[in-house]
Amino acid sequence: MTSLYPAETNDGVVTSWIPLTTVYTPPTGCSTQFRLNGPSLVAFDPGYGLDIDSKVICAPPAVTTWWEQGRLGQGAASGHTAASIGPLTCPSSWTTVATSVKDKISTNIMCCPPDYYLANGIKGSIAGDCRSDISSGVTVTFASTPLVDSTAWSTATATITEDSIVGAIAIVGWNIKQPTPTSTSSSSSSSSTSSVPSATSSTTPIPVPSPSTPSITALSSSPTNSPDPKAATSSGLSTGAAVGIGLGVALGVIGIVALLVAIWLMRRKRDRAAAAASEAQPTAPQVPPKEEDLITWEPHELPHNSPHSELPSHSVQRPPVELYAA
Repeated sequence: MTSLYPAETNDGVVTSWIPLTTVYTPPTGCSTQFRLNGPSLVAFDPGYGLDIDSKVICAPPAVTTWWEQGRLGQGAASGHTAASIGPLTCPSSWTTVATSVKDKISTNIMCCPPDYYLANGIKGSIAGDCRSDISSGVTVTFASTPLVDSTAWSTATATITEDSIVGAIAIVGWNIKQPTPTSTSSSSSSSSTSSVPSATSSTTPIPVPSPSTPSITALSSSPTNSPDPKAATSSGLSTGAAVGIGLGVALGVIGIVALLVAIWLMRRKRDRAAAAASEAQPTAPQVPPKEEDLITWEPHELPHNSPHSELPSHSVQRPPVELYAA
């Protein structure tokens, strides 16, 4: 029997998983084989074949090992190995009467035999008992021991005198979703590792049934599964990161260049438009000056009464003077 879930250690107690993946079909006589447990009758007892009749096997070996593990040692002692069922497939015609979701991958389930229902249940948990109604007049076979010797089993047959109820041992276990195996690689070597969740316990180990309780529901360790894959790390940037940075820088440079070119083209277009507008503007025509704007110059004569000055009559003419000859 190969375990599908890894063992876990909690507070010094190791929990080992017992798989029950095949559909078990109990013998038809198990529904009428009862064990007197205090004042109540209990059917489908996994320990019936160990204590009373080895020919009566009403539970698969995995369930018997899980239920009777108290005989192996102290369940709460440090260093003890406790057993839990997982994965769990309910036996043929058994029904899942209660579930308790631990997390996204872990679910605790409880199975009851045919014609049995959940009594004293609590919503969202696997607490409660498997019970069935029995009518008066039904004949049952049961095993019991005297009060002074709990090992001296004997079988008796009796008829039920009034309507009553009987109990059955429930099967409780875990179903845990396993992640898909992933492979990791390092610079020195390449190896493929499987990411398997590790279970942690939050409750006490499984209790052992006592003769005074009519129907005992076993509580297994509550595993919390958290995948713990080791991601490969390396120093520096990865190839993808380097490519992304380079691409970002290149796009940034291209964007800046495109912006500068757009600004230059806009300025050039604006200058050309201004030049074209100045050339297309018409010049003012040459208008000849008006006559009233011209200055007219008229000739003026000297006045007639201006006296003429003559040389005086008594002027004496002097002979020319010769130059002194040296």
